[in-house]
Amino acid sequence: MHTIIVRQLEALRDGDRFWYQSKLSRSDRDQINRTSLADIIRRNTRIDDEIQDNVFRIARTRL
Repeated sequence: MHTIIVRQLEALRDGDRFWYQSKLSRSDRDQINRTSLADIIRRNTRIDDEIQDNVFRIARTRL
């Protein structure tokens, strides 16, 4: 079942003419792959040091 799903998703990706990996240079793809959601939030808001690197985790604070 795993193999079938992998093949189907690869075929879907390879047949998509708008898939970003087929249009960008290697350095651009590497930069996108290194970008996190926290990076995007920091670039587009005034939040800078107030957000942790993994925005999906809640930071534990001591009371």
